[in-house]
Amino acid sequence: IIVGSGFAGSIAAHRLTEAGYEVLLLERGRFWDTGNGTRSVFAPPAGVAMANIVNLNADKRSTFLGNICANPFMPPVYRVEKYIGMMERFEGINMTVIAPALLGGGTAVYGGIFSQPREFMYNQVFPTEIPYAEMNARWYPLVKQNFQATQMPDDIAHHENFIHYERFKIENERAGFEVEKVDVTYDWNKIREEINGTRIKSSIIGESMFGCSSGAKQSAEFNYLKWALDSGKLEIKTQSMVNKKKK
Repeated sequence: IIVGSGFAGSIAAHRLTEAGYEVLLLERGRFWDTGNGTRSVFAPPAGVAMANIVNLNADKRSTFLGNICANPFMPPVYRVEKYIGMMERFEGINMTVIAPALLGGGTAVYGGIFSQPREFMYNQVFPTEIPYAEMNARWYPLVKQNFQATQMPDDIAHHENFIHYERFKIENERAGFEVEKVDVTYDWNKIREEINGTRIKSSIIGESMFGCSSGAKQSAEFNYLKWALDSGKLEIKTQSMVNKKKK
């Protein structure tokens, strides 16, 4: 039994079914089916439609069973109708924590950026039992391959919807900073279809944190979870809450 379907849960499901085990995966959120990528599935980029900015009403699809929009970059004044939305908001002391709640977990709500840490940074965080040399030689390349993380092609980078990337590059170079392209887990052909109008505009209008309606983001349901399901050995139960049993 696996609880949660994000990076860890989806990869564990694939590895276990690959090894011949029968697996039950429990996910508290729901499955957001992007289908053929031609309809709006997720909340708008900020979790609030522009028409509702003034009256402080957020899109209920943004938030998991809460009354305040689960966008960490906005003030906590945008109210939502309680719904099985995508992310749960936790308020701490001088801190707000946002946790994904949907099939695919963090793979569906992050920016798709695969930026591998440099060794000295890695060693500041992880124990020596997980050596950087092994991660660098085997595991980072494998996950990058399976999520199809590649650099943005020039034809997309130079498109008017992404011109701000070139602007960022220019301004950073002027300031004396080193600039490098990072690998991103997007299907570039699907983004080209967004540009030419055969898929819904999603990535090109900033949809990322609350999912990508066009299906261009390579989240876990397109790889690890799909492979585990294809094995016939995985059962997924969404909208399933798991509570710690009290002794």
